[in-house]
Amino acid sequence: MPRRLLASVVAAEVLVLTGCASAPVPEQRVAGVERQSVVLEDYPDAAAALRESSYRVGAAMLAAGRDADPESNRVTSPVSALIALAMLRVGARTTTAEELDSVLAFPARHRDEAMNALLARWAVHDGDPGSVDEEEPPEKPVLHLANGLFVADDLATGEAFLEPLARHYGAGVYPVDFGDGAALDAMNAWVNQHSGGRIEEVPIEPNERTRLNILSALFFAAAWEEPFDAESTAPGTFTTAAGGVETPMMNAMLPLAYAEGEGWQGIDLPYNNGFVMRLILPAGGVDPVLDARELNEVNDALAEAPVAMVALSLPPWTTHPTST
Repeated sequence: MPRRLLASVVAAEVLVLTGCASAPVPEQRVAGVERQSVVLEDYPDAAAALRESSYRVGAAMLAAGRDADPESNRVTSPVSALIALAMLRVGARTTTAEELDSVLAFPARHRDEAMNALLARWAVHDGDPGSVDEEEPPEKPVLHLANGLFVADDLATGEAFLEPLARHYGAGVYPVDFGDGAALDAMNAWVNQHSGGRIEEVPIEPNERTRLNILSALFFAAAWEEPFDAESTAPGTFTTAAGGVETPMMNAMLPLAYAEGEGWQGIDLPYNNGFVMRLILPAGGVDPVLDARELNEVNDALAEAPVAMVALSLPPWTTHPTST
């Protein structure tokens, strides 16, 4: 059976391009303002723009993974990257702000309010990754999102940056000395904590020239609404770009949301409590890496898709915790 568990960390190192922890996570510097309580319905245009931004980021991450290693499978988290970049945008000014807005298609107004509302909606499902048994995923899904901004301790982080971070993201900054190994130890401790010990090291090597590192961690664990019957697993062929691969295949006949478009078919395979795994099957000879327009098309179609009886065959797989 596939593990219904995913742990990953996205790291971004900015201003200077460089590429189980024993140290404690350093104390966070947070502005003395309360988290603002907002609802997503109050910012429909900004929420829609962030949705488009996520497709743009997701398509870029998928394409980069394909180009780096066409033969490998990749797990990416565009939402993690988008949250981290939105937090970076809080402190951006002039040309940098304009470039971020242009590349990411951020909404012109209420970007932080809409992101705040999205984070609050996801926080309902928050939990401790360390409490999850990988062999028995929880009936109530656990979705843990965390974002850490590690800044050089001599870098000025004024209230104009800290207040919006606290008000909309419930976050601050971690001042560290990038000139010694303690900074790397602190970041490793942070990612260890937010992955439940499944990821022990961040995929970056800061040095004395580093000014800011942004870490974003995602952990998800859930059980299927309708578990696959182990007795239904039988030998079969899974088709890849290189040809057929003989492997055990899980089989089921389920009522699922089903849609199709030019060059693809898709279903929503439900977990408990409203979460779904959206599965897209490209037609033969079609590039499986969708662009932003295609991601939008697929998601719009499946959001409105009727339920149909679907004969589903899937190979078992395991998603290993990763850092990128």
